[in-house]
Amino acid sequence: MVSNFFAGTVDDWDDPAGMLHAYLVPDGSVLDRLVAPTLALDALPFLAVQPREALHVTVLRFPFLIRSLSESQVAELAAAAGRSSAGTGPLLLDFDEPHATADSVLLRADPVDGWHRLVAAARAAAAEALGEGAGRYAPPPAPHLTLAYATAGGDDGEIEAALWRGAEPHRFGQVVFDRIAWCAVHQNRDAGTYTFETINETPLG
Repeated sequence: MVSNFFAGTVDDWDDPAGMLHAYLVPDGSVLDRLVAPTLALDALPFLAVQPREALHVTVLRFPFLIRSLSESQVAELAAAAGRSSAGTGPLLLDFDEPHATADSVLLRADPVDGWHRLVAAARAAAAEALGEGAGRYAPPPAPHLTLAYATAGGDDGEIEAALWRGAEPHRFGQVVFDRIAWCAVHQNRDAGTYTFETINETPLG
């Protein structure tokens, strides 16, 4: 069974400016490959499928509303991340098959050394540019792409059946990310989605 993801969230926000996050954003070809599994899930009434343009890997969340930050602070954050990530290069993550968790449907990747270095670089950059309070939130335990959140209780067997339609589950495969996106993220509880706008970027490598 899956249960409502939003019943257990903490530090919710509804400010239209959005909250600052560091994301890895897949390119268009990867997003195109994710269309089929998201369409398969759309028929299940207890799931909120995430919009194609909102799919991402969360690196870190920060305790700052975007309206509390100046453009120069965000620019310095992006520049500081460039310095702290120098020499790391693009990040390759190998994602498993889409599967149900307790409250969502996602693709998980192993937290390889490059992931840990990237998280550390983003955290160091935020501390340098925005102060030590930027490190309030821990990173996700592993990188993942969330396809849908549960908005009510539901049968995870229905999710697996919708995803595979009798076929054998298979890994999604490798994805390369070549930049950190610094984003204004919106939590849309009524719709069951998270959406974002990229406000600055840090190239990797």
